[in-house]
Amino acid sequence: QQSKSQEAGVAMRVQNVDFGRLSSDLGLLYAVKAAVRKAIAMEAGVLDRDVVVTVFPPSDNVQASVALGRAADPKASLARLRGALADAVEAEVEAVAGVAEVCAGPVEVTDLQFEGQFAEGPSLADEEDEEDQEDQEDQEDQE
Repeated sequence: QQSKSQEAGVAMRVQNVDFGRLSSDLGLLYAVKAAVRKAIAMEAGVLDRDVVVTVFPPSDNVQASVALGRAADPKASLARLRGALADAVEAEVEAVAGVAEVCAGPVEVTDLQFEGQFAEGPSLADEEDEEDQEDQEDQEDQE
């Protein structure tokens, strides 16, 4: 039984990009966010619009929320994200025209973290499904 909201959270540091300087050029900031969005969507097998990217200038912390509801296999999507996301984000960000102006070296993605329904361990949605199933079993026992 699939939950209606299948989301994964992704947090990372995108190092060697000066987000303080980047934030003074909104067009370039938007392009970098779009590059991160594209990389995540590509790896997850979802549309760009299923990914919301947030940056926190001047910090190099980047967070994203990924709606996996359209993915053919959400668990496989998360596994792909865990496997190749850092390389994909680095390549997409480095390909942004003008980004070299705000970089102190090669773009490097570190401290990748994942959370959400398909991270390891039970989620609230899983617990609710189990409770619903137990309630249904109790009703059947009473009949």
